Amino acid sequence: MFGFTSLRARLLLLLFLTMIPVLGLVFYTYRQQQQHTARDLEQNAQRLARLASKDQESLLEGTRQLLTVLANTSYVRSYDHARCHTFLSSLLKNEPLYINFGVANSSGDLTCSGVATKRVANFKDRQWFQDAIKNRGFTVGTYQVGRITDRREIIFGQVLLNDARNAVGAIFAAADLGWLNRLVATVKLPRNGVAIVVDPAGNVLARYPDGQSAGGGIVANPALRKIMHDQRTEGVIALRDQDGSERLYAFTPLVAAHAPVYLFIGLSKDSAFAENNHLLATNLLLLALALFLGLLVAWFGIDFLVLRGVNTLVRATQQVGMGDLKARIGITSGIKEFTALARAFDHMANKLEWRARERARMEHEKEVLQREREQLLERLQLLLERMPIACIMNNEHYIVTYFN
Repeated sequence: MFGFTSLRARLLLLLFLTMIPVLGLVFYTYRQQQQHTARDLEQNAQRLARLASKDQESLLEGTRQLLTVLANTSYVRSYDHARCHTFLSSLLKNEPLYINFGVANSSGDLTCSGVATKRVANFKDRQWFQDAIKNRGFTVGTYQVGRITDRREIIFGQVLLNDARNAVGAIFAAADLGWLNRLVATVKLPRNGVAIVVDPAGNVLARYPDGQSAGGGIVANPALRKIMHDQRTEGVIALRDQDGSERLYAFTPLVAAHAPVYLFIGLSKDSAFAENNHLLATNLLLLALALFLGLLVAWFGIDFLVLRGVNTLVRATQQVGMGDLKARIGITSGIKEFTALARAFDHMANKLEWRARERARMEHEKEVLQREREQLLERLQLLLERMPIACIMNNEHYIVTYFN
């Protein structure tokens, strides 16, 4: 009969309780791994964001060098529209990164464009043109719809100087959103990672791995919008996406303009923690298997090592209780405590058997003495009856007990 009051149940319960510290160690190790993974995830996100920032700095430097060279070519400085157009249009074919090259005079009027156009365009109100003339150098504009291409583009400008080192205009290169998609595509994202570029208005300019070259969508998360509004430099923030998945976003501004766009590298916490969760499940499964095997071994081990001796003791006790004083346990080796108990029981049984023999011997002697007394009395009575004289016997109260 199995019950929690039985020795077997209590020993199995004790074995189960010894697994609790092991279970606690498993969860403690899992907690430590989660914290370590979270730190690695944050560092990895920051590293990827910085790498992308470095890549865009290289692209910007390449654009600056290209515009500096173009600004000093005779094709640009001659203000010959046909000659300049032919040169810039052929350059576009060899520079797929850009969608247009152009030149504006000091008044901001378009004087040359790689993309053929009959439009009259003026860039005097554009921030990139004003900065190029004012700072007499390279500048980066904001993302806006181009007046020649009618596409969302970012303008890189470079001042044009005459021989007297006076600003006489600016040359520009226009890049569409594909520039940003190629930038974020260079980021080696882990599984379920995302890279998005967002302008200050919250418009998604580029997304990877979706690869939306034309952009699309609005960043709805107020925390991301606040980062852009505050124009923070770089950092990490944990957010939950609309699909419910939790991501760790590292952010950094791109293109040093008046209203910089931001690159967000989002790494999935669920994916990062998946390996730890799998390891935890594996450890718990192995722990449960070890507990099951331990209980199974203990079940039969208790029979062999513990209950066999206990049952022998119980049977011997029952035999002694039924009067069989020759019953002995006879265990001389094995578990020390059971051996001592068996010896004590056998010693007690020996004592009881000796006392029983002594009592039987004394009862036998008493019966022998009783028979001898009766025989003596019979002979005495016979003798008295044959005596020729009268014989009277009385007790201590002088009451006659016998006469012949």
